[in-house]
Amino acid sequence: MRPFLLLALIASVVACAKHPGPAASSAGLAPIDACELLTLDEADPQGADLLMPVGNAVDHSIGADSAKCAYGTSDLPIQVVGMEVRRFADADAAKSAQSSAAGALRGMAGGDLHSVEGLADGAVWAGGRLNQLHVLAGSTRLIVTVEVGDVARREGRARELARLALGRLSQPAKPAP
Repeated sequence: MRPFLLLALIASVVACAKHPGPAASSAGLAPIDACELLTLDEADPQGADLLMPVGNAVDHSIGADSAKCAYGTSDLPIQVVGMEVRRFADADAAKSAQSSAAGALRGMAGGDLHSVEGLADGAVWAGGRLNQLHVLAGSTRLIVTVEVGDVARREGRARELARLALGRLSQPAKPAP
């Protein structure tokens, strides 16, 4: 496992341990399929990065409280474009988790952390070793990872993917077949 992926996993566990997050309020919510929020065509426009779906339970999950989707390169070291969605009991719990994560992200990113204006209720970009955009939108957090392509364009690409996902999340849930 790549060192920064391990660090991101540790930060995720720390943030979840401090903030249990989802509670009974998410029980009635429809499950989220993160791969519907981030499609392969959006993750790899024009097929330039040669991404393909990463198919294990850690990299693709569907749930009412959290969901993940990742597309990765076939060569080593594997680089990904991914989306993680986390729903919390309320906006305060999500905001608290976002604040706690920001402190850990600075160290993991190597100091390259800054606020991103004009995106939902707040967002931070953790560049450097992480290349992750952490977005707060009400009681939901999105974590968008972009490890491929021109380093200077990764943050902009992550913003674009987050905006698309937020737009889809705001649409009414599709009825079950």
